[in-house]
Amino acid sequence: MPMKPIAELLTIVRATASPAAFAARYPQQDIVIAEPYEKGRDYRGEPPLHPSTVFDLVTRAAGQPVPVGRDARAVVQLDHAAVSRLHLVMAWAGQGWKVMDRSSNGSWMNEERLPGQQPVPAAYGATLRLGRAMVVRVFTPEGLWEFARAAAGAPPPMVAPKPPVTPPPADPRASTWRFAAVPDSLLEPDSSDELSLDFDGNRGRGAPPPPPPPPAPPTRTVQRPAVAPPPVAAGDDVEIEFDLDFSDGKGGFA
Repeated sequence: MPMKPIAELLTIVRATASPAAFAARYPQQDIVIAEPYEKGRDYRGEPPLHPSTVFDLVTRAAGQPVPVGRDARAVVQLDHAAVSRLHLVMAWAGQGWKVMDRSSNGSWMNEERLPGQQPVPAAYGATLRLGRAMVVRVFTPEGLWEFARAAAGAPPPMVAPKPPVTPPPADPRASTWRFAAVPDSLLEPDSSDELSLDFDGNRGRGAPPPPPPPPAPPTRTVQRPAVAPPPVAAGDDVEIEFDLDFSDGKGGFA
């Protein structure tokens, strides 16, 4: 029977609170996962799993070999043209699994080629590469729970939202200063007085804030007597010349 998509198993993993609770669902079984071989990938490292990863359950029972291959009669059936009809045989040895290569393309365990027709112990989680087609691994239910949680990404813990930050009240002695306009008549060009302000609103170090400046004095308007223009003597001629060109038809206006 074809293997099942890993998504089905990840759904069960997410719904199970602990590895012990997950293992209780499969008391006499281990879990085989298979995914496409990717050249250059370190399968002994961390997940994630390939999206097309599949899984199946195998029973821990002595004397019952588990055929792995493309044949429809295989217990672990792998649908890949480069996988032999009977590529690998697994057998429960009481304390763990042993594997035997039966393929024409070869099998590797942790990138070391397996000898043909010889049973070799296979630790849980070991990488079994079938030619350059598939990678197979066997997990206990507890080990698969841990591996799948890391591969799928367990949901992050709920974090209470932080309360909004209320800005502090405005300091009346802020660093923005405005001064009333001072008439030029009150400025002394020779004055050597200096006014130093720091950004915390103090005049000098440790001094209290300066008092507001005094209001500007009212502006005095000086009335000057009107001076009449000199009279024009009788008989004087005043000549005013105009030079306007009306030949452009615009009356001298552009």
